[in-house]
Amino acid sequence: IVILILTEQKKISATIVILLSGFLGLVVLNFDLKEPLLPLLSGLFGSSSLILTIKNNVQIPKQEFTSSKINYFKPILGSLIASPLCGFLPGLGSSQAAVLGNTVAKTDKKSFLFLLGLTNFLVMGFSFLSVYTISKGRTGVAVAVQTILGEINKKELFLLLIVILISGIIAFFLTKKLAKIIATKINEINYLKIALFTLILLSILTLLVSGFMGILILIASTFTGIYCISLNVKRTNMMGSLILPTILFYFGLG
Repeated sequence: IVILILTEQKKISATIVILLSGFLGLVVLNFDLKEPLLPLLSGLFGSSSLILTIKNNVQIPKQEFTSSKINYFKPILGSLIASPLCGFLPGLGSSQAAVLGNTVAKTDKKSFLFLLGLTNFLVMGFSFLSVYTISKGRTGVAVAVQTILGEINKKELFLLLIVILISGIIAFFLTKKLAKIIATKINEINYLKIALFTLILLSILTLLVSGFMGILILIASTFTGIYCISLNVKRTNMMGSLILPTILFYFGLG
């Protein structure tokens, strides 16, 4: 939390967002509600952005291609430093690792995209190491595999890491190829219709899964997300909705 605040120019605003989202997360996670994270995170990070997209009539401009070299050293260094921490510490994910990594090794926009992808890749690997060493999954995939396999032995850990490595390499080259194809067509998409459809779909899913109380939480978290965006601070600060309840839980206060 301290790192998230210190990396912001508007430190007071960032603190307000972290505390506000943390309080919301604490209240929601103590409700007897089916899948409370669905309305909570959908509102904070999903519907809030979608509503502002519709309100501001956002259009995707025609993409232009330019070739430029990326400095790989800084994003690799930042990712290697930050990923182990977020792969083991509770409440932290790849987004927080990317912010931390970018703080350690300052990158430009293109290098940051590489840092973000590499961080996701490394956090996935470290999350399985976390399962193996301390029996705690730090990603949804790791928890799912742990549920299926139970305790992971050295052989299974090695196989999982090999699968992550191979899939990461394949994804890297596929993304480079497909990104250019999609970028040439993306401006033809009616983005407002997609945003409206997604917003309606999120509301229906929330109602079906979490009921009427889930809709109320979705509305509250949406307004919180809009407030965060209006303060012009990083949206990762809203991960306070999970970080603060986790801290209080480990201190026996949750």
